[in-house]
Amino acid sequence: MHIFTNRIYKNRDGKIVVITSTEGRDPYPVIGYLGDAVCPMVWTREGKFNTELRHRHDLTEVTHAERLMAEYFDTGGSATARGAMEVLRSAGMLKEGQ
Repeated sequence: MHIFTNRIYKNRDGKIVVITSTEGRDPYPVIGYLGDAVCPMVWTREGKFNTELRHRHDLTEVTHAERLMAEYFDTGGSATARGAMEVLRSAGMLKEGQ
């Protein structure tokens, strides 16, 4: 899996990660923000937080089903779902009002 800036990712804990760049220096060229964090984090091109070990901050792409679930729960569900919806809207994956 290669990481791209135009897709939505989450870490193994399920927190949304916004990728801002894939042009950093190797071995961690992927730069992004975990949840509401102020400081950026870095990953490998494959989305690994640590090159040698499995880590809770490793990235996985948010699936279509997860996007639909976030949309469903955004109507009054959890803060996590509302945050996911905001990220999806800001990425242009959902229109305002959806």
